[in-house]
Amino acid sequence: MNAVMLDSLVTCPTAATAPTPSGVIEQKIAVLAAMRQLLGGLVQQCDAVDGGTVCLIIDVLARE
Repeated sequence: MNAVMLDSLVTCPTAATAPTPSGVIEQKIAVLAAMRQLLGGLVQQCDAVDGGTVCLIIDVLARE
């Protein structure tokens, strides 16, 4: 089966090359796991601050 050609630069994926629903879910899980690890590190840094240091999470949120 060949890909459907929409124009000279863009083609639709075939069934063989299209991402599977489980593959998309696995990618999203990997992104969420990375975010969880990053945020966990920030929380640990905030827990470890001495009285004079600003928590990085609060500092970033305050700038927005």
